[in-house]
Amino acid sequence: MSLTKNKIIEVVTNYIKSADNIEKISIKKIAEEAGIGKSTVYEHFKSKEELIDEAYISLIDYYQDILKKDIIGYNFEESLKNQIGRVISVMSDAKLIMEAIFQNNSIPALRCNVLEKIESVNIDFQEQFSVFLNMGINEGVISKSLITKNSKYIIKALMSSLSMQYVSGTTDLNNDEIIDLIYDSIVFYLK
Repeated sequence: MSLTKNKIIEVVTNYIKSADNIEKISIKKIAEEAGIGKSTVYEHFKSKEELIDEAYISLIDYYQDILKKDIIGYNFEESLKNQIGRVISVMSDAKLIMEAIFQNNSIPALRCNVLEKIESVNIDFQEQFSVFLNMGINEGVISKSLITKNSKYIIKALMSSLSMQYVSGTTDLNNDEIIDLIYDSIVFYLK
C-alpha cells in the first residue's frame, strides 16, 4: 500500500476511533488532513464508501492481530488475564467497533464486507476463548460440567459490560482491578 493511501486511511481511522460520524466528514476535509488534494483521494478510492470500508477493515485487521496474538502466560489465570487486558486495550482505542464485535450488532454506516470482517473477528474471539476454557478445565480451575452452549454469551457479556464500564470511566477500578474482576467473575460463573 502506498504511503499516500496509508495516510488517507489513517485520517479516516482516527475519525472512526473518535466515534465521529464519518459519513458527515467530507472528502475535502479528509484530503486536507492527509496533506493532499481531493483528487488524490479519488486516485486511491473510487468512492467515499470504499474509503470508509477500507479504513474500517484496516482498523479491524489491526485489532484482530492484537486479539489473536499467541496466548501469553504459564497457566489459565495468567493467560486469560493477559487476554482480558488486550480486550480492554483494544476497547479503549475503538469502543464502537468493539461493541459491534461483542454484541454482534452492526454500525449503521457499515456495508457487508466490513460486517463480514467483524463477524470473522467474533468467530476468532470465540475460538480463542474455547482454548482458554480448555486450559481452565485441564488445570481444574473451572468445571467442564458448567460450560454449556450458552456460556460464551455469559462470558462475552461479563467481558464487554465490565470492560465498557471501565473504558467509559463509570467505575473507580484501575486497570489491574478490572482485569481481576472480569477474571474472577468468569471463574465464579464456571466453577
